[in-house]
Amino acid sequence: MSWSELKNKISNLADACDNNKRIIQSWAEISTYVNNHQIPYHLYPFVKITEDYREDKSQDEIWILDHGCGGGTTLLYLLALGYKNVYGVDVRNKPIRWNRIFKEIFNIDEEHFICYNGQNLPFENNTFDIIFSEQVLEHIDDNSIINYYSEEGRILKSNGIAYHEVPHRLAPYDSHTKTWFIHYLPYSSYLWVHKKIGSNIDFITDNLFLRWPKFHREKLSQYIGEYTDVTKERLLRLQKIEYYDGPKNLRLIISKLVKIPLIGNIFILLIKNFVMLGTVTTKK
Repeated sequence: MSWSELKNKISNLADACDNNKRIIQSWAEISTYVNNHQIPYHLYPFVKITEDYREDKSQDEIWILDHGCGGGTTLLYLLALGYKNVYGVDVRNKPIRWNRIFKEIFNIDEEHFICYNGQNLPFENNTFDIIFSEQVLEHIDDNSIINYYSEEGRILKSNGIAYHEVPHRLAPYDSHTKTWFIHYLPYSSYLWVHKKIGSNIDFITDNLFLRWPKFHREKLSQYIGEYTDVTKERLLRLQKIEYYDGPKNLRLIISKLVKIPLIGNIFILLIKNFVMLGTVTTKK
């Protein structure tokens, strides 16, 4: 599947929702496209986790939350696959437009995309089977990070799954500022260097909170349950380099090295802590 082609169709749907035109037709184009093409490379791990968890249950029995849904594209993809109990929360109101899809296509008045305060999730205890976030936790400030994890533990069902993709401080390249190693410095020195090279300091201080991977592992264990590190599996599937920002040639080299018999396993052990962390956590 061409992710750029699907994104164009979603952009057309956004325009339809914002201007009250061709909503049904635009959604039909997305649904048809999704169900007649392979899963996008970067969505495959999460979709597979969801399908494995579902087993013989119907899609209508599975409740899914995107915790920090951004533009909501992953949830739209799941909706097109047939999962109707999908919800997204974000501190921005941009994804709220997608509530029109539920109302006009599925006759569901309840809001599935919600703008919230970033602290307390607006759901009852034990509501969701699966909660996920894709590169969100590095944007959660120190006043909200504990609530982020504890609220997931509260609303996740027993034996439910939390899936997280987390850029962190140990990775040498920061794709947000497009710089190498600077975030290894003490915070005051880190800000000083970024000022010197002309980085957007307001973005860094207000929106970027890179933490050590140990922090995230500890909070998963403390507030949700036993986690499995799936970084290795993601590295083994590293193929579509065009999905990534940053040094694409380096990613291409990594994608080839990890697949070399024996050498690849050793290489993964050496680098897995220096790339984006991937975890699957089962609620205790």
